[in-house]
Amino acid sequence: MNLLCLLFLFATLFASVSPALWDLVNMMRKVLRVNPFNYINYGCYCGPGTGPITVPPVDGIDTCCYHHDHCYGDTKKLCKNSFREYYTNYSWTFNPKTKEIRCASWKTTCARALCECDVKVAKCFAYYTRLTGKKKGCTTNEYTKRWIRTKSRPFEPWHNQTMYNYYMTNGKYRLP
Repeated sequence: MNLLCLLFLFATLFASVSPALWDLVNMMRKVLRVNPFNYINYGCYCGPGTGPITVPPVDGIDTCCYHHDHCYGDTKKLCKNSFREYYTNYSWTFNPKTKEIRCASWKTTCARALCECDVKVAKCFAYYTRLTGKKKGCTTNEYTKRWIRTKSRPFEPWHNQTMYNYYMTNGKYRLP
């Protein structure tokens, strides 16, 4: 009986996870060789339900999540549905020798945009040190107050790395 309940719970949990989320999960597993669910509730911007927050990311990993959130936000214009980004799956390939991730074929512009967002966040996570030890929380401190006053964006590597230069134009995320 307990085994049956456990199987039902397991099936319910996995049935509620969207196809697009599985694409991102599988991409991160192949590229980072880590459990991507470890990034949930990391910093201020990693995980579901992180809305507009007026504090800086806590570090590079949180910055990746910050930009991924904005990237997904910008895809809503292409997807023409506020929740479509969670239910649109796409095809992608990974070359283990070169560590290159590519968006493969896609049926819609929405699918392409989502794939590009996920490729960027996977590459961004790979650029920074993997999570070790305790997760960083979202806190306010003197640095945060200074960041809000100056309206500067810390952790510019997201913008300055050549792999992202073509993707960000005039503060908006664009398709390559």
